Amino acid sequence: MKGLEEVKGDISGGQKDLQAALAKVTLPAPYGEIKLDDNRQAIISVFDQQLYMNGGKLAVKTINQIPGVDQTFGGTFSASTPAPGRNAPGCQKRDLPWLGKATPVKVVGAG
Repeated sequence: MKGLEEVKGDISGGQKDLQAALAKVTLPAPYGEIKLDDNRQAIISVFDQQLYMNGGKLAVKTINQIPGVDQTFGGTFSASTPAPGRNAPGCQKRDLPWLGKATPVKVVGAG
């Protein structure tokens, strides 16, 4: 809607103006801002979670928020790399753009 508002509903010309407007949109969302990359795929915050036993039942605890994760996971995946799986990507040390930027998540009302 934000992109359509920016171009006043005009999607003529192969939607080039709309696509340009969408590239500039950042939306507030409950779990952090959302914006689009050059492929119009979402760049979002991702959350680390931990499984643990709570009273004999499996539970999930959110640990960290990692901002600005894109579809390539910092260049780990591309059109020329294998799809993620048990053996891909291989285990190697990488300098990912979000390293050191994870922030602890304070869970309110969990019990």
